[in-house]
Amino acid sequence: MNHVSCLFPANAAFIALVAATDGINPDSYKTYALSQINYILGDNENHISFEIGFGDSFPNHPHHRGR
Repeated sequence: MNHVSCLFPANAAFIALVAATDGINPDSYKTYALSQINYILGDNENHISFEIGFGDSFPNHPHHRGR
């Protein structure tokens, strides 16, 4: 996953948390959502946060492309 594709797992995590809040398989969806957010914030094979400014290691020269 790269910083551009974090949009999709972040949206999936949000939808999973909404479902969990509505009582739809809450334990499973909360676990899934947290795993996605933790990955984005640095719990990944590169130990790098895809969120600029979060943690000790993050991209120093980010590139933004409008959709």
